[in-house]
Amino acid sequence: MSKLTDMVPDFLYKSAAIDLKLLPDIQRECFRMFLIMQKKSPKGKIFYYFTDFKSEFGELADLCPVLASELERLDILHLFRRMFFIQWDPTHPPMPIHRDYLPTADTEGHFGLNIPVRGCEGSYTVFYSGELNYNTPWREDAIGTPAADRAIPANEQSVVEIDRVSSELPVWINNYVLHAGRTEFNRPRMLVSLRFYSMQSLFDNGYFDEYLVAK
Repeated sequence: MSKLTDMVPDFLYKSAAIDLKLLPDIQRECFRMFLIMQKKSPKGKIFYYFTDFKSEFGELADLCPVLASELERLDILHLFRRMFFIQWDPTHPPMPIHRDYLPTADTEGHFGLNIPVRGCEGSYTVFYSGELNYNTPWREDAIGTPAADRAIPANEQSVVEIDRVSSELPVWINNYVLHAGRTEFNRPRMLVSLRFYSMQSLFDNGYFDEYLVAK
């Protein structure tokens, strides 16, 4: 059974129990949401997100009804806190290898539900072991976003790949481990990452593995 200890899961990734027949509709909704969010986002070109979705945009069900209905089916809609988009295009350098959060308690767990939005075929979330570099600033194309304010880049000379998972399908990922998006092509790619208030009780009673992980 998966465990959540100090808000950190004991896995790198697990396939998510999203109904794949609904994925095209979810992707269309999320891309529309990206366009809305992009207009309000700071200047960063990689990350687009806001701390609290509801206070900024309203109810998820009004903006992404298919996605909201899937989260409701999984009984986690009430725990939804925010979403953010990660995009890459060939004009940018590769995404920095990073860990998402400072090592302090947070109301969220240190994992996210990543869903492909556009162009994710042949792309991956890659996980690494290595050293954090607390004194290295983020690149200019990520500065100005809350993600860059809270994430810690790696010393990229120290990293070693330990695993990777395809970005083509919805997946739960451990974002407390060093990671980055990587592609095998030269075209734009975008995914959305959903974040939730603490799911500790869902791990404690086995609900996470039973109902939120694809069989």
